[in-house]
Amino acid sequence: MDTRQAQELIQKYIEGKCTESEAALFESWYNMQSADNPEPEEIHHYDALYARLITSLPAGQPMPKSSSLSLNWKMASALAAAIAFIVVGIYFFSPALNKKSTVVLRSSSDLMPGKNAATLTLSNGKKIYISAATSGKLAETQGVAISKTAGGQLLYEVKSNDAGVAGFNTLETSNGERMEVILPDHSKVSLNAASSISYPSNFSNLKERKVRLSGEAYFEITKDKMHPFIVSTVHQEVRVLGTHFNVNAYPDEQLTKTTLLEGAVLINQQQRLKPGQLALNEGGNIKVTQANLEMETAWIRNDFYFDGEATESVMRKISRWYNISVIYSDNDLKLIPLSGHISSTRTLASVLERIGKAANLNFVVSGRQVTVEKPN
Repeated sequence: MDTRQAQELIQKYIEGKCTESEAALFESWYNMQSADNPEPEEIHHYDALYARLITSLPAGQPMPKSSSLSLNWKMASALAAAIAFIVVGIYFFSPALNKKSTVVLRSSSDLMPGKNAATLTLSNGKKIYISAATSGKLAETQGVAISKTAGGQLLYEVKSNDAGVAGFNTLETSNGERMEVILPDHSKVSLNAASSISYPSNFSNLKERKVRLSGEAYFEITKDKMHPFIVSTVHQEVRVLGTHFNVNAYPDEQLTKTTLLEGAVLINQQQRLKPGQLALNEGGNIKVTQANLEMETAWIRNDFYFDGEATESVMRKISRWYNISVIYSDNDLKLIPLSGHISSTRTLASVLERIGKAANLNFVVSGRQVTVEKPN
C-alpha cells in the first residue's frame, strides 16, 4: 500500500465508507499509535497521515470500536496488516537490495496477471467455460439453477428438494484463473489458480455436505449442525459445522496446509484447530502451529506474501497465477529465502523485478517461460 492508497483509506474511514476489515486495520493502527509503549521507528513515516486521521475526530474522542471485531481473528489479522502496511509496504525486502538485478523480456509484451475464470463440468459431462458465459442462467439440473452473477460468481440456487440423488459437479481453474462459487447450501468457496473442487449439485437429502478439493480454496461455510461440511483432499479430511478456513493441498507441494480463521475444524477425526492456528500435514503427520493469517490468506486479497520462503516455492505460486513455466540456471538459486509482499494485480515483469532485487536474481522471460539466473 503506497501513500496515496493510505490516504484514500483514511478518507474512507472519516466518511464512514470503510469495509469491516479496512476499519479494523485503522482502528488497530490508531490503538498502536496511542499506546504508552515506545512506537516502532518506521511508524513515524506516516505521521502526516496519522495526524489527518485523529484531527477528523472531536477533541478527546477515542477511535470508535466495532463490537464484531473484539478480540477475534479479524482484529488480529487487521493488526498484522497494519504492521505490514507501515513497515513493509508493497515491496519485497532483504538486508540489501541488488540494484543491478534485471528482468529481460524476450517477448513482444509483458504478461498480465490471472483473471476470474473457470470451467464447470456438470454431472452429465457438459462443460461450461464461465469466463466466456454471459451473466444469467447457465443450466438447470436436478432441482438446482446454476447462474453467473453480474460480479462473475458461480451461483447455485435450489428450486426443488425432491430431485432424487444429486450428481457431482466439478469446478476447475487452470493456471492464471480463479473463481468464486456459492454452493447450494449458501456456503461460499473461493478457488485459487490450478485448483479443482467437486461437490453435489444439491445437498438436499444428504447427511453430509462433502466436497473434494485439489489445489487451494478459501471456505466460508454456512452453519448446519445436522449436516457437517467435509473437505476431502488426498491426505486429509477437514470436518466443520460452520466456519471460515483455507486449505492448500496442491499436488506439487510437500505439505497440506489448513488455516482456521473462525469457528472450529477437525482434521482426520483427530486434530482440532482453534482460530488462528495452522495445521501442517506431511503424509498424515500433522503439526499445529500459530498461523500468520495475513500471509496464509494473502491470495484472497490479490497479494503475494512470503516470510523466509525459498525462491522455488515462491516461483511455484507465481507460475500458477501468471501461467508460466520456470527453469533455473543453477539449482542453488531455488533455495534463496524471500520475505515481503507485493500485489498480484501487477504485471509479471513488475513482480519479478521486486523479487530479483530482494534475492539478487535476474530473470529472462521468453513467452511463458521464465529462466532464473545469477546476476552478471
